[in-house]
Amino acid sequence: MGLAIHSMLPVGTGYTTLEFKVSFIKGMTKDSGRVRTEGRTLNVGRRAATSRSPHHRFQGPPACACHHDLSGFRISEGNVNR
Repeated sequence: MGLAIHSMLPVGTGYTTLEFKVSFIKGMTKDSGRVRTEGRTLNVGRRAATSRSPHHRFQGPPACACHHDLSGFRISEGNVNR
């Protein structure tokens, strides 16, 4: 989900997590099989961004849902590690 937001930010913008939430809808074990997920950007503002990601089993309903809020900030030349 962070990458969904990262791909929407201008060059020179860094970010950090404000909130990360996982809601389990169905139980998952190692025998649950493969899980498909897709991060979607809901909003990208000047200072904060939000994304979500439903996790689906290949055979069945969603297993869990995730919500991610990020805070974006401008990276100055002096703060970049090279």
